[in-house]
Amino acid sequence: MRPPRTRLGLWLVGAWLVFGRPALALADSHHWSGRLGRLDVSSQVLGFQEGAGVGGWTAEDARQFLAWARPLSDALPPGVALQIEARDADLVLVVKRCSRGAPTCSRPLKRTLRASIAAPWIGPTMPEELVALIEKALGIRLPAPALAPGPIYTIQVLATPDRQLATERAARLNDTMPALPASMYTSTCAPCMSHEAQIVAEAGPWGDHHLVILGNFAAASDAARALAVLQAAGVPDGFVRELPR
Repeated sequence: MRPPRTRLGLWLVGAWLVFGRPALALADSHHWSGRLGRLDVSSQVLGFQEGAGVGGWTAEDARQFLAWARPLSDALPPGVALQIEARDADLVLVVKRCSRGAPTCSRPLKRTLRASIAAPWIGPTMPEELVALIEKALGIRLPAPALAPGPIYTIQVLATPDRQLATERAARLNDTMPALPASMYTSTCAPCMSHEAQIVAEAGPWGDHHLVILGNFAAASDAARALAVLQAAGVPDGFVRELPR
């Protein structure tokens, strides 16, 4: 029989292995999604992915998504919507077509295609294998990603030279605010909390400031709709602006 100290040491080591390794397991899974017009894209990657999605969405990721999503959305034939779902390296494309002359599109005709890509779809850039699959499914030639896909809008709630103040405000918003409608690009992980509030730096004539912003939107009207939800939830000091570069 082992001495009491030995048994206690083994128990502590076992407990550490099960519960005490947050720095080594930043993300059990990573999920991102993007929505633009009649295009809906989502990707889920299981397993540890070097902490992907832990900090929430970034401005760079949102711009990378918009660079190919906007030309694709604009190229969709009339009455056609496209849903792309990825789970690790498996892809599912659902092409939805509305019947001509139908007053609504509550029951579109659906065509599903399945394929695989070389590696899990972690970032918001389009895999090369997906281009050929979409062109085959829709019978169109996809345009190249846009160098300047247009503005992205956000909601600014604070500008301050104090980084700590910005960090505290963003943390409070992430803890208490409701889900934002119509956000174009999202990124998260499990078992992480959602980080919709972000801090970005912006240089101005009176020095650098840390901005606390919420969400990213393809249209100013989408951002205004989300702002109304925030104001109804008790966040009165926000306004719509273009996402800082």
